[in-house]
Amino acid sequence: MIKSKFKITLLFVGILCFAFVGIAIYKMVEACVDNFEQVANSYFSENLGAKILIPFGVIGFLWAPFYLIKYFKMISIFRENIEVNCMFPIFSQNYQVRDFDYYILVDEMTKNVSVEAIWFIKDEKVKLIIPGQLYSNYYELREAILTCKIENKGKIKLNPFQEIKARLGFKINKLEKL
Repeated sequence: MIKSKFKITLLFVGILCFAFVGIAIYKMVEACVDNFEQVANSYFSENLGAKILIPFGVIGFLWAPFYLIKYFKMISIFRENIEVNCMFPIFSQNYQVRDFDYYILVDEMTKNVSVEAIWFIKDEKVKLIIPGQLYSNYYELREAILTCKIENKGKIKLNPFQEIKARLGFKINKLEKL
């Protein structure tokens, strides 16, 4: 059994994001309490767009850090199964080895560099992704997967459109080995 370890930079980004949202909420509440009548009379009364966009902006701004929480997963790899434990227990999953047909290694494109990831495939669709940039012991995880009874199809070359389609749940039709 092997457990994944987060890269420390991911933790700092998460804490920074939550701190930024907290400070912004504090400043918005402070501004509204101090000058509530001035803000309400001048901005909301004549600007219909503000009445619509500000609530959606606040909701989106508050939702963003919680969206990032889905990337905080602890992955445990056993001989017969793979456990994915999220921050919220209701999103945790337990995959059996027979849930996957095979796995492939994919170079995912980020802003400036490509990062290797492990994609587990069932019925030509991606079921689970283990990205290399999130875990400091990624290569240990990759070696532990070799002990599982899942077929390795090797390193695959995907263009950006194929990668997006696969992440959205469409079938991967043509696989080109590197």
